Amino acid sequence: MEDLMFRSLLLTIRLALWAVLLPFGVASRLYRWTKQLAGAVVLTRRDALPCFGCGSPVSLVGRFECGRCRYVFDGFAFTRCAVCGAAPPFIPCQVCGVGLKNPVQSV
Repeated sequence: MEDLMFRSLLLTIRLALWAVLLPFGVASRLYRWTKQLAGAVVLTRRDALPCFGCGSPVSLVGRFECGRCRYVFDGFAFTRCAVCGAAPPFIPCQVCGVGLKNPVQSV
């Protein structure tokens, strides 16, 4: 009888913990998805992003080098590498060297 009471108490505590933590997890996931979607919309409408350091436009179209395998390709800056499949988390500004974060990747 005590074993059954102990199990039901444990189950009640677990359910209460899930009821408290689940909304925070769902809200966090929705925030990340919304941020990624907004970043994707920005990338589809622009071919350059302003640098946060110097304000000059950083082109998103051109010749880029994969940070992982060093494969050089012509195209869009934040596309996945054709060789290793890595997506760059940032690209450097050509004027001041400050890194621009990939708006689609969430941290």
